[in-house]
Amino acid sequence: MDSIALVVGFILGVGTWVGIAHSMKRNSRPWWWRHLSGATLLPLAVVGGSMLVASLGGVTDQEGAPLGMGGAFAGLAVLLPVIIVLGISWRTAKRQAPMVSKPEAPQEDQPEPKPKPILKRSATEPGNLLFVYENAEGEQSTRELRSWSDSGRYIKGYCLTSGAIRTFRRDRVLEFLDGEALLGAVSAPAATKASAPERPLEILFTGFDANARQELEDEAKNEGMVVRKSLTKNLDFLCTGPNAGPRKVSEARGKGVEVMDEPAFLEFLETGVLPN
Repeated sequence: MDSIALVVGFILGVGTWVGIAHSMKRNSRPWWWRHLSGATLLPLAVVGGSMLVASLGGVTDQEGAPLGMGGAFAGLAVLLPVIIVLGISWRTAKRQAPMVSKPEAPQEDQPEPKPKPILKRSATEPGNLLFVYENAEGEQSTRELRSWSDSGRYIKGYCLTSGAIRTFRRDRVLEFLDGEALLGAVSAPAATKASAPERPLEILFTGFDANARQELEDEAKNEGMVVRKSLTKNLDFLCTGPNAGPRKVSEARGKGVEVMDEPAFLEFLETGVLPN
C-alpha cells in the first residue's frame, strides 16, 4: 500500500506541475516562471497526496499504528497551498480568456422598407392649401398653408406644419389634397381668406460686391424671380451680404419683407423652402 500511495502522490505532483504551467501560460507568464512554480509545488503535491492516500488506505507508521484521520488531515494541510495556488491561477486564466463569439448566421437579403404612406385628409380651415411636398433629398411631407399666395412658380404662405412663413416650389408639389381649385383665383369665397393674385416673387440683393451681386441676380432671374434695385411695395425677399446696411434691413422687416442671407437664398433655390 505504501508503494501505491507514493505512485498516486507522484502522479498528483506531476499533474500539479502541468496544471500550474498551463494556467500560467494562459496568463502570459514567462516559461521559466511557470516551470519554477510547478517544481516548487511538486514536492508538496507528492507528500500531501501520498499521506492522504496512505491514511485512507490504512497504512501504519513505524510503530504499527494506523495513520487514520490525523494523517489524512495532515495530508490535506500539505495539499492546501497547492489547491489555493492552482485555484487562483485558473481563475485568473478564466477571466483573461477571450470570449469566443458564435459565428453570425448569414443574413438574408431583406427588402428595403417601404416609405410610410401619407394619410390624405382635408384642410382644417376653409381656404387653406393642403398638399404633399417633396424636398431635394426626396423626403415627403404633408403641408398646410394659410394666407397663401401663388406666383405660378412658387406658393408662399404661413405653414401650419412648421409654424412659420414658408415658400414652396410648385414643381415639387406631388399632389394637392385640398384647395387646388383656389390656385390662380383672384379672390376666394367670402367665408374664406382671399388668395393673392399670381405674380412672380420679387427679391432685392444688398451688401454684395458687383460681381457677387450680378451672379446672385442671374440665379434669381433663372428661377423666374423679379430682381429689384430698391425696396418696393410688393418685395418678397431681401438677400443681405456682408456689407448690408442695418437701416435698409430694419426698413425691410418693417414692411414684412423676408430677410435672408446668401446661404439661405441658395438653399431656397435648391429645395424650394425658405429656412428659418
